[in-house]
Amino acid sequence: MIPIAKRREVQSLLTAGHIPREISNRTGVSMRSVARIAKETEFAAPDDPPERMRRRVGRPSVAAPFRGFVSGILGSLPDAPTCEILDLARRRGYRGGKSAFYDLVARLRAHPVCDRQEERSLAARSTTSSTA
Repeated sequence: MIPIAKRREVQSLLTAGHIPREISNRTGVSMRSVARIAKETEFAAPDDPPERMRRRVGRPSVAAPFRGFVSGILGSLPDAPTCEILDLARRRGYRGGKSAFYDLVARLRAHPVCDRQEERSLAARSTTSSTA
């Protein structure tokens, strides 16, 4: 399989008007591969996050199999401490790390942390304005 960077190089040379034989000699990619790359649609960026998600690039999290379990707990106890959810998951066989599990819980919580921080700052402003 030809790496994305090499494909981009071939596409750039094709766009610049170089002939396939010259591209093959310059990049080390076979003539047949150059012809195949020429038929492909050009992509914007190799690390484009939506493209990576579409192609499902990367390994799944070790916490992913516990997604349903965590969703169930958060559905019934939305403010359950993450450390307690982790403890319950470990009792059910979770063997992964704390960071991966905490990330899963954070993504599944109904209210993001930034909303809580905004609530705290609004509460702090209202107490300072009422005491002044």
